[in-house]
Amino acid sequence: MPIELRKAYVCAKCDHAWMPNYQDWTELPAKCPKCKSPAWNGAKRDKAKEREIQERRDVISEEW
Repeated sequence: MPIELRKAYVCAKCDHAWMPNYQDWTELPAKCPKCKSPAWNGAKRDKAKEREIQERRDVISEEW
């Protein structure tokens, strides 16, 4: 029996892994089927980096 190799996609936002039903691997899925995020293929943001960004926003908003 032949072995079929298929790609699995993993969402960078919610860590959901799935295999699409179609055979055309030339285009990526538009969104994650679980969390519906269109940025499923992007890099995860580091929590420390997010806190630093939020602190900068707070400082800027306090100055205004």
